[in-house]
Formats: sequence, structure tokens, C-alpha cells
Amino acid sequence: MTTIRKISALFILLLSIVAFSGCNSAQKQNNENETETEISDELIEKQKDLKGLANEELSNINDKVRELNSRLEEEGAELSEHQQELLDAIQKTRVDVNDRLSKIENVSEEEWDEFRTNFEEDLESIKARLDEVLEEF
Repeated sequence: MTTIRKISALFILLLSIVAFSGCNSAQKQNNENETETEISDELIEKQKDLKGLANEELSNINDKVRELNSRLEEEGAELSEHQQELLDAIQKTRVDVNDRLSKIENVSEEEWDEFRTNFEEDLESIKARLDEVLEEF
């Protein structure tokens, strides 16, 4: 009978070890899922902030374009070749910025910093070129 008790005790001990191991791995997986959720929430917040910035900057850019158009109509002047080249470059960059803005949700956490930096640089480039055209006018 003592042999049966020893075997039963050993069986219960092994079963307990397996059960506790399973609980521990499930807990680790839950912690990893929570960390991923926190990262995702943080990335979503960053995307939201960049969209807000982009909308504000694009609105300012549109205001400047309207100002330029108004000046052209009022003064009946024409753009120089240099100004036209700047406006073509502005338009190309604006199209690119709008495309990237519509795909912002597809940017991964690893790509985010580079994406944001390039995006902000392009917005600044648009504004600088547009200011240059307005100043030359």
C-alpha cells in the first residue's frame, strides 16, 4: 500500500508541476499581449497626432496657395520659370504627402520614426518653397 501512495504522490506532484508550468506560460503570453496592446495604442496615438499636424499644415499650405492665386488674379502677373518649377515640385510633394497620409495606419512601429521624420520634412519643404514663390512675387 505504501508503494501505491508513493506512486500516487509522485503522480500528483508531476501533475502539479505540469499545471503550474502551463499557468506560468499563459501568464507570460498575457503579459506579452498586454505589452503589444500598449505599443499599438501608443502608435495609434502617434498616428493621430501626426494626422492632426498634417491637417493643420495642409490647411495653412492651402491658404497660401489661395493667397498666391488671388495675387495672380489681382495683378494679372505671370509666374517666372523658377516659380513654376517650385510650384510643380510643391504639387508633386503634396500628392506624395497625401498618399502617405492615407496609408499612415499601415506604418509599423519599427518604421514609425523614419516615416514621421520624412513626413514632417516634406511638409516643411512644401511650406518653404511656397514661401519662396510668394516672396519672389
